[in-house]
Amino acid sequence: MDIDDDTLLIGNVEADEASIDLRATLSDFDKSVPFLTPALIAPRFAHDALLLDDGRVLVSGGWTGEGDNNDIFPLPTRLLQIFDPETGLWLMIEPVATPGFLGSAVKLEDGTVLTVIGSPWDDENRADLFDPASGSHESLPGPPSQRVWADLVLLDSGEIMVTGNVDLANPSGYFEADNSVDIEIFDPHTRSWRQVASRTAASADDLFFKLDDGRVMVVRAHTAGGGLRVFLEGEAYTPETHVEMYDPVADAWEHVAGLEQEFLTHDAVLLQDGSLLLVGEVDSSPAARIYEPAAGLWSPAQAMSHLRVNSSLTLLPDGRVLVAGGEDPAWDNYVLYVTTEIYDPETDTWTSGADLSEPRSDHTATLMPDGTVLLVGGIGKSEDPAILKFLESHEALGPFPEVTGQQP
Repeated sequence: MDIDDDTLLIGNVEADEASIDLRATLSDFDKSVPFLTPALIAPRFAHDALLLDDGRVLVSGGWTGEGDNNDIFPLPTRLLQIFDPETGLWLMIEPVATPGFLGSAVKLEDGTVLTVIGSPWDDENRADLFDPASGSHESLPGPPSQRVWADLVLLDSGEIMVTGNVDLANPSGYFEADNSVDIEIFDPHTRSWRQVASRTAASADDLFFKLDDGRVMVVRAHTAGGGLRVFLEGEAYTPETHVEMYDPVADAWEHVAGLEQEFLTHDAVLLQDGSLLLVGEVDSSPAARIYEPAAGLWSPAQAMSHLRVNSSLTLLPDGRVLVAGGEDPAWDNYVLYVTTEIYDPETDTWTSGADLSEPRSDHTATLMPDGTVLLVGGIGKSEDPAILKFLESHEALGPFPEVTGQQP
């Protein structure tokens, strides 16, 4: 539809003419009804998406870039946008007050958003506190250790656990963790940092989960991909999975044993009962395990139908888990997935879900207050005809839909 107003203000930019393309596809009862929201201002992947207290979604950080099937030319982005589900529109907001890039964000107990910002070219760390209600930023002191693309975890105390650092200037040309065994805690009340017990080892693909009892579980494994896809031609991985648990009260780490097989690619999500579902690759096949924190035990679980990495895992209101998109982890068979799968922990079974409107990898999935799941960004459809032909004929993926326009 066209907008007839003489002037439209979008993100503090005046435009004499503007139009919005809103599209919806209706279908029969009990079939999916896809709805395409207006697009982000720039393609974005490996970013953060946080559900705010007012039901809107803040999208920050990550990368933007263009490329073909085998190469992506990424640029870090400082753009901040908020999606309003009431209007279906995106709002541009002021970027973080401090310079730098490759920040990681987490929502605090009071609804504000803390972003820890690092740069691989200087040792100065920065932090920004954003208030969604007022739209204002506050510059804060950064953590003592260098933090580029850090991991942030909100603890039961209201404090923030910060760890991780990705070395972008590594001489090998690969993305590697550097000094990321160091752990620091930020107190939002005193605006101060303190160092706590360090981990024994770390990698750039660690997964952090705060359990119901307040401890933090960390799963470290070699992976075939990461937040930013890295192609390692001829590089062989030796599977190695290491799981640790941090107790903030005792300020101590302990090794979590019992995972008998090593996972090559991995992802995980907390279930409604407080256990953790780990999915990944074991001996070139899909695999899954469930960890029960109270008992300290691992148990086998049914695996997905096929391997995928850089997908999203979302705990649904009814206790099931939605796995969406991703890609084939095999370097010689690079395929973006349009499929979804749903895991039911009550029956330990996977079922096929509705296909996405187009393939996505390295996107975010946010559970909205109304029970829907908002998928934002990611690496999208390949323009390689051979890949498109493969997608159309691949039995596990199903039909490849025609897509017009751009998705969020």
